[in-house]
Amino acid sequence: MNKSYLIAGAIAASATLWVASGAIFSGDKEIELSAAEQANLNKPQGLQKVQVIRSRAVTRVREIKVAGRTEASRQITMRSEIEGTVIELVVPRGSVVKKGDALIRFSIDDRKALLAKAQALVAKRKMEFSAAENLSKKSFTSEVSLANAKAELESARADLEAAELDLARTTIRAPFDGVFNRNHAEVGDYLRLGDEVADMVDLDPILVIGELAELTVGDVRTGSIAEADLIDGRKIKGEITFVSSMASPETRTFSVEMSVPNPDGTVIDGMTATLRLPAQEVMAHSVPPAALTLNDSGAVGVKIVDADGRVMFAEVTTSSASTDSVWLTDLPPTVDVITVGQEFVTIGQKVDPVLIDPSLVGPVGGAQLFDPSQTRLAQSQRGQK
Repeated sequence: MNKSYLIAGAIAASATLWVASGAIFSGDKEIELSAAEQANLNKPQGLQKVQVIRSRAVTRVREIKVAGRTEASRQITMRSEIEGTVIELVVPRGSVVKKGDALIRFSIDDRKALLAKAQALVAKRKMEFSAAENLSKKSFTSEVSLANAKAELESARADLEAAELDLARTTIRAPFDGVFNRNHAEVGDYLRLGDEVADMVDLDPILVIGELAELTVGDVRTGSIAEADLIDGRKIKGEITFVSSMASPETRTFSVEMSVPNPDGTVIDGMTATLRLPAQEVMAHSVPPAALTLNDSGAVGVKIVDADGRVMFAEVTTSSASTDSVWLTDLPPTVDVITVGQEFVTIGQKVDPVLIDPSLVGPVGGAQLFDPSQTRLAQSQRGQK
């Protein structure tokens, strides 16, 4: 029994000398601990570990998101300028057309004959006016006769112009480049003056229209470049061309328009979109969404670790968010944000913060807690085996 006590005492004494030496022996080689690792070994035991990232604020343009829709930059309903029967639909509805292309034709009826009659009358009146002019120069006719001849010539020319215009109106033509979206008449329909004939829309550029709240309308400026997310997943970019100066009486919101080039017409009228409008620049931090928490009063914020290693709560404002990160304002330029363990510590509690690379942090909070000094120590020990 005395021999067992002697052996146990010898082992305890050896262990004490080994810890006090600050060095580790493996075979014939010695591994020296760094000052940071030695300090970590000497830390008071019992502090709660939390994972933190050291976040530095960057300049970021604050975005205002509003629900919107796409809309053609021009949309008109053409009406008949003559009375007549539709004899041809030149292009099918939905066709992309150029300015001046024929869309619908009416029957000509006697319009060509009337045009020929007007042309002949103009020729006759020209001859009469020329003769009256020659006689007037020789003083064989009065000034009144010359004036009457000129008036009849001008009247004949007006009739000719009306006949030409009436004939031209038998063909409905595209007023601008766009889409022949719909015809209101079929072949054989008799239309009267002013009846609806066809709809034309201009999709280039396409507009994205939304409504701004009273508190944000002052932050949006025409000429700024904005973006929109379409319901089918596409992203488009354009210029803010209009911000209303009058609120809607029903909603108290202000209309805003973004103009987007659309030469191929792939963005159509009436698509649901989310407008992302640039506002003022802010200094913001990017943190994982899981870092957000609530204080006792229900305010949204993050728990941070101050220079003394104590937990503090910082109320924040969300600038923008995605599935991977949240951009926060109202934080100091550099701050240690707790990303794992914030639910298990209280305000004012002293903790043991484990600093990790922010790139290792995922949307749900990030990497597993670890002690860097212990990791380096284990690697050194493995290297000596």
